[in-house]
Amino acid sequence: MKYSEKAGGTKAKPPNLKMPAPTNFGQNVHHQIDRQNTQIGQIEPNSTDQLGQIDPKTEQNPPLTESDHSGQIEPNSSDQNPPLTESDHSGQIEPNSTDQNAHLTESDHSDYAEDEQKRNIIDKFQAMKDEFKQKGKFSAKEWNQIEEKIAKHLKVNRSKIYEWKKEFGLSRKAFYAEEERKHLVEKFNEMKAELTQAGLKNSYSNQIDEIVAKELGISFVTIYKWKSELGQIEPKHKHPHSKQMELMKRYYEIKDQIPKIIDKDIAKILKIGSATLVRWKRQFKRQQFHPNSVDGHSVEENAAANVQEIENITSGSI
Repeated sequence: MKYSEKAGGTKAKPPNLKMPAPTNFGQNVHHQIDRQNTQIGQIEPNSTDQLGQIDPKTEQNPPLTESDHSGQIEPNSSDQNPPLTESDHSGQIEPNSTDQNAHLTESDHSDYAEDEQKRNIIDKFQAMKDEFKQKGKFSAKEWNQIEEKIAKHLKVNRSKIYEWKKEFGLSRKAFYAEEERKHLVEKFNEMKAELTQAGLKNSYSNQIDEIVAKELGISFVTIYKWKSELGQIEPKHKHPHSKQMELMKRYYEIKDQIPKIIDKDIAKILKIGSATLVRWKRQFKRQQFHPNSVDGHSVEENAAANVQEIENITSGSI
């Protein structure tokens, strides 16, 4: 490059070529890249295309040209990069994936296992109660103490067990309407008949009754009480009618001879239960019996025999 000469023949000095003042352009670029790198993976919550979309509020570069997309693979291409890891997806699973709701399945499994554990404890609690039932009768207070001990053995609070029973519909209702009783008795009869026809036999007394009643969530004793109230059970008389007549004749004789004697002692003489005697007294009135004879024997003969039996009872020999 030639420089012009000044007047007088002197050459002009070339201009002072200095480097431009340094700028922070490079730093700004790197800073912007860093900012955008932190934005990659942030997905708009309501976006329909959740792959690679950046929050529109953040500063973005101009859209990439077709050449800039070189190296990116079409969504339906068979030559794809390995699938993103679960951490890359930020815990989101493709809606149409065959491996859906993995975390829900695990949660469901956990709930199922917890329910099974509760039911096992309830079954053990009930089984241990049944063992005590076979040993004898207990008062309500004694049953509360027994249940507390069983629950303590199972390392669970007794009230918690009853809470679980209610949760699973295993609690017994305190009151059943008449229609409910009829329905449950009918269901009991049907289920018992099915088990009997299937060949199930009692390994101990009332086993089938207990199995069916437990399935219905009711005591078999309660079922039979309802059956009796509905007239489905005929009373079984241990003594025939003629024998009952004979024993009641003796009852009234003893009562005439010793007015102060209590019915409990007379029942012992007659070798019947006190409840049976009460029931027979309602059935047989004094006026039904001939005053001068009992079973072919005179009143005097029977009276002597009765007095002897009474003396034996009071002396403790019977």
